[in-house]
Amino acid sequence: MTQIDANSTCKAVVFDAAGFRFALPLNSVDRIVHRAMLQEDPKIKDLLYFEHQPLEVLDLGRLLTPTAVVVKPHFFVVTGVGKRLAIATQTPPVMMDLPLATVHNVPSAYQKDLNGLAQQMIMVGEADATSSVFLLDLQQLGQLVMVA
Repeated sequence: MTQIDANSTCKAVVFDAAGFRFALPLNSVDRIVHRAMLQEDPKIKDLLYFEHQPLEVLDLGRLLTPTAVVVKPHFFVVTGVGKRLAIATQTPPVMMDLPLATVHNVPSAYQKDLNGLAQQMIMVGEADATSSVFLLDLQQLGQLVMVA
């Protein structure tokens, strides 16, 4: 097993969806796009284009809480790994240095709630509180888009 330096970090884009915080490593993010930069197809619901290319959009909020009220997302995290995929989020994503020493497996009780989207998580201390950030599994996301 590889030893991780206690001070090692990973730059990541962190965003909220369905009451959870998710992260993608910065090197897997192509860009963050505001909805105003996208074109919508008036004939096909939810089909979005960025730079004249169609985007496969994955709304984690709809996926994880299908009974929630549908709200058009304002931001999209576009991945640059594998196929181009846009992950919808309501609030602006932020860049964070995540401490690699605190990475651990997601407890099995949360696996069902997360639909297998994350296998690992990181505890992040902020001011007087600690929160969980779930590391998204891009391979699993790609499979969900293929099924949807």
